[in-house]
Amino acid sequence: GAAFVLFCKTVSHLLLTLDNEALSSADLTPKELLAVAAALRDALYRDLWVVQILHSSAHAATFERVYATSVAARLLNQLRDRLRVAPDFFHWKGVHLSEQLADDAGGDTARDDAMDLDEDDARGRRRRPADDEEDDGKEKRSLDSVALSKEPRVAQVLAAVPFVVPFPQRVALFGALVERTRRSDDVVRGGLRVTIRRTHVFEDAYAALSQGDLKARVQVTFVNEAGHEEAGIDGGGVFKEFLDEVAKVAFVEDELFDATDKTTTLYPRPSANPAHVEFCGRVVGKALYERVLIEPQFASFFLNKALGRHNYFDDLESFDPQLYRSLLTLKRLSADDVAALGLTFEVTSKTKKGPDVELVPQGRHVRVDADNKTRYVQLVAHHRLNVEPATASSAFLRGLRAAIPMRWLRMFDPTELQHLISGDDKPIDIGDLQANVHYAGGYHPSQPYVQAFWDLLASFDDATKAKFLRFVTSCSRPPLLGFQRLRPLVCIHKVNDATRLPTSGTCMNLLKLPQYDDPATLKSKLLYAIHNAHGFELS
Repeated sequence: GAAFVLFCKTVSHLLLTLDNEALSSADLTPKELLAVAAALRDALYRDLWVVQILHSSAHAATFERVYATSVAARLLNQLRDRLRVAPDFFHWKGVHLSEQLADDAGGDTARDDAMDLDEDDARGRRRRPADDEEDDGKEKRSLDSVALSKEPRVAQVLAAVPFVVPFPQRVALFGALVERTRRSDDVVRGGLRVTIRRTHVFEDAYAALSQGDLKARVQVTFVNEAGHEEAGIDGGGVFKEFLDEVAKVAFVEDELFDATDKTTTLYPRPSANPAHVEFCGRVVGKALYERVLIEPQFASFFLNKALGRHNYFDDLESFDPQLYRSLLTLKRLSADDVAALGLTFEVTSKTKKGPDVELVPQGRHVRVDADNKTRYVQLVAHHRLNVEPATASSAFLRGLRAAIPMRWLRMFDPTELQHLISGDDKPIDIGDLQANVHYAGGYHPSQPYVQAFWDLLASFDDATKAKFLRFVTSCSRPPLLGFQRLRPLVCIHKVNDATRLPTSGTCMNLLKLPQYDDPATLKSKLLYAIHNAHGFELS
């Protein structure tokens, strides 16, 4: 009823306005907020999954009940973001989504949006359309409208409260949706051949892929520094190497992205060329579509924007920890101390040279005092997190949407999306890798030398294991759901020359391993190779 909606909106406002420290001392204790979260979780399970009020003719829902359900979903999303509890606290027991649901995807998706009432994203962050969404073409709107499933309650749950489904299940469904799309696209789409000069990777890649159908199959031919085409036929491996090389240049070397001070995660510079940032979004989208893991790690506030979500005050900590701490301190200063700072409602622009940016009309003449300091803090955070990066984030989002429908990506929060892009951040499971490896050139898993190799790899520390994985696959993190999902699987090929170092072909996840005379030599040669990045040879 009305009392329930009022309660949810009051708690929602509380969560939006209080930082983490203030929240811990608010009227509702963390224990009480957990109780609220549990009650909402169970109520939404009843309404959306069991009763299916939005779709069951036997339980025709009134507007008031649908609205109350939407408000409840919004609050549960906020609680999930703010409460530091294990993810399984929010899971619905006994609910399992099969990858076969992807076979029923597509078609009419109006019901997916049934809870997008009063333009509030059900996840508790007001969804603000990217600039391009106002007048985007029919093709992109059609792509974004691809359903998660034709089963109504599945589509509704994944649109409103996806985290009630365990992350591995959502990853498996996402992979199945992409694979289904790839199979159908291979029938109707042609291929694209591109030539990439090793000396001009970004420029040539931008010229070839900044426009057009990103879901078409791309075959790459590299031209070396001497101007000669490199030998080989691209069956998918060369394209993987191409994505790796473009990612290295675009996100590290080309100065389009900055890194946060604390976590060194990436976000687009506000002054970056929007067309180039959009292309970077297309690179990430293509990597997701082709199931290729790439190395870049993005700032969580930026991924919020890439998911079409709105950043709030505590998201500032992932962007500028020093500014975050300074604003927290400001909120707790006395009236005299605030006045002594001489602050006004303006900030220095980072997007262009010129006068400071006013946070309110005539902000340079509005002094910060004890009465308005909280508003000042919120406006500064909003400007740094949402206003300044808006153009670059919108451009990146356009690129991402060129390959992946946004409703698929919105099944995930920023941390989960990063895992989709770059793989799992858990320690590498050598046993899992060993169980999902091919052998060639004369090696066999039963051979003592091969067993010695795996024993050696298992003895490495986590950092060295990560370097080994990057040496072989170009990405230091394992794939989500295990190495059985890596495409292609790692292959260890015997080299009949013990004078050579181990080398790798990252385009095919290939380790070329000589058979040395003793374990000590194997260890020294392998460590030297992976620490000095010897590899990447063409043979």
